Amino acid sequence: MSRAKTMLALATAGVITMGWCGMSQAAPIATKDSALFSHLTEMNDGGNLSHNANTSEWTWSNWNGSNSLSGGFLNYSTPTTGTETKWSSIWTSTTFPSQVSSESGATVEIRLKVTGYLAPLTGTYVGTDAAISVLSSTGSHYGVLAIGASHIYMRDAAVGSAYDTDDNTDGYHVFRMADDPTTNKLSIWRDGVLIADNVAPTTRNPALDKQLYFGDGGSQFNGSASIDYVRWTAGAYAPVPEPGSVSMLAALAGLGLLRRP
Repeated sequence: MSRAKTMLALATAGVITMGWCGMSQAAPIATKDSALFSHLTEMNDGGNLSHNANTSEWTWSNWNGSNSLSGGFLNYSTPTTGTETKWSSIWTSTTFPSQVSSESGATVEIRLKVTGYLAPLTGTYVGTDAAISVLSSTGSHYGVLAIGASHIYMRDAAVGSAYDTDDNTDGYHVFRMADDPTTNKLSIWRDGVLIADNVAPTTRNPALDKQLYFGDGGSQFNGSASIDYVRWTAGAYAPVPEPGSVSMLAALAGLGLLRRP
């Protein structure tokens, strides 16, 4: 269903929640522009990330992958099975593990373009086109968002359960994952549109406690992507709706009220 049709259906039913884009939720969370997040890793100047070394914030792990910072983007590739490249936020006073918890929740946003993928052979990614993953763990549980050429999945979900099937290779797109501490559920947006809500996270794995990483973190899939930025903050936040979206939602909500008996 298209975004416009989804909003029209919600408006007609009288269930639009203005704090969310494209879907409704019983208890909406606050909105925040990612430019105001507590931690910004911008690739246009290299930011606080190195493509081939550790920094005060990020630990770089690589097994035969290729990486480069060029033209304001971080480009990475793991072209064959068994290769891996990822960046993990390590333990210091200013990084992810010291600022988030199961009580605070967390929100991670990444802007990227998928530039290639290799069909995976093992695990829950069999038959998918996953090319990059983002893991966020607040301690009690974790979520791993897998972004493919034309699908968005949650790791450990049933094979073939895609939240979105839009093309992620035609340009740069923004993906956000919020971990709400009041519900212990995850919400996912693509380009400001809510595509999955009340997603059950994966039960705590002590080895992944309070971790944040992005890239190819395992041998279950391989691919390549061009990354513009990675931003995160404590707390669960929805994207700020675009002005046009707010106007459309208001108009459709009014239409929905008019149609109700």
